[in-house]
Amino acid sequence: MTPWRVLFWIGCGTFWSGLDSIRFPDTRVHNDQKLDAVKFRETLDALHVEDPSDYTYSLGFATLFAMEGAWPVANIQAKRAYYIAERLDSELITGREAAYMRAITVRRSADHVTDLLRVRHHLNTARACLLLDLNRTSAPPTTTTALRFDAEDLALNVSAHMFHIFWGEAIPPELNVPPLEETENLLKRLTNSLTSGYPTENKLILQHVERKLITNLLMAVLLRQKEAPAPINPVEYQPWVRRLQENIDRKIMETFFVRETFLVHAILLAARCWTTENKSERKTSSQELARMLAESSIADKFRSMMPFDRQRFNYLRDFVLNLPPPGQ
Repeated sequence: MTPWRVLFWIGCGTFWSGLDSIRFPDTRVHNDQKLDAVKFRETLDALHVEDPSDYTYSLGFATLFAMEGAWPVANIQAKRAYYIAERLDSELITGREAAYMRAITVRRSADHVTDLLRVRHHLNTARACLLLDLNRTSAPPTTTTALRFDAEDLALNVSAHMFHIFWGEAIPPELNVPPLEETENLLKRLTNSLTSGYPTENKLILQHVERKLITNLLMAVLLRQKEAPAPINPVEYQPWVRRLQENIDRKIMETFFVRETFLVHAILLAARCWTTENKSERKTSSQELARMLAESSIADKFRSMMPFDRQRFNYLRDFVLNLPPPGQ
């Protein structure tokens, strides 16, 4: 997806990472997926008029690069946005969303587990900014804002475990990362709260957060298969696989949906192979996963972004190949 298509994606509502402080007018041409170049240009110009500081502009482009998988470049743009917010010393722009975006981009571009310490720092900064924003009388943050920070915190925990399992790095004690099973339980609890503890004033944000949580939950339980002292009953995870598939299939708007990534689909297929009791479904899903995770495919730099991704994909492929027949 090109950056222009990404900004169109943004223009449909609230963009990929769930940033809830930026709104773009609709730049679609009726019901197709083409971008109206004139309206797009007007959108960019409007950003400078509404926010001459270029905070919103920088944050928007951080998202564009993030959607392209250019995480270090996205981090530079998010850092620029945050520095702008610091310089402004404004009650209206605290830098909350820039700090949140920096957390995401640093995690996704981390080379070592110690890099995740900066992720936690940026999340703490975002939470501190949120407290300031909650006292604003105009344009307060939505109630889903803190939820996004909590979801990213749990994604950090899963990433730390993967650095340890696949990359052989010890998790720094100061990261305060709980064991995998506890992380999994925290993911379940937060995901279940989406239907009971949060209003749905922004369904697109909730759809993205739910997908992020369930994907990390399933990755966590699949990781536990390597080290679990006792067998884990796969049938208990069938509802989570179904819920993730339902999330992927859900279209909040007629012409807009949260796209499924390569990684999400790979984890979903592996989890489905593990949990299904249907031989035909197992065969179909395992064959699709084998095609996806062929060596030539996982070597693609846009699919293997984290340093341990090759090991992660190989593990998912081998895990499925060594599963006993369904029902055993």
